[in-house]
Amino acid sequence: MKALDNPVTAPAPPEPAIDDPLSIITRELRLALTQSTSGLSKYKKSKDQKMLWQRFSMALGGGLALIGPMLIMVRNPTGDVAIITTSCCVLGVAVILAFFMNDSQPKDVVACTAAYAAVLVVFVGAGGGSQTGEAQGNGASTS
Repeated sequence: MKALDNPVTAPAPPEPAIDDPLSIITRELRLALTQSTSGLSKYKKSKDQKMLWQRFSMALGGGLALIGPMLIMVRNPTGDVAIITTSCCVLGVAVILAFFMNDSQPKDVVACTAAYAAVLVVFVGAGGGSQTGEAQGNGASTS
């Protein structure tokens, strides 16, 4: 028992090689980084996919909101159809924006609705739904 208590006679542990602590630290660091970032990358990937689908659905909805009324006004080129289509679509878009723009202020909904209405009014004002060009081109020639 005296031999074990004496530090001189106690067997010394073998000294590790210089590369061993470095490889151990490297392996532990890689393991820690892998474990800590694997959850983040899965979260980031799912968040990125969710944001992609949100952007895609907003682009599709915005395109349809503009193209739909324009197709109606071009297919039925009367002033009444243009006014009714513009009014109904602007009201519909305003309701949809108010429902889906959760993080925005009321002034943002008004600004988006006004911008949408301006686009449709410019289309109507430019003669997008009228027959003026067609009526002039279809007249009989008197020369």
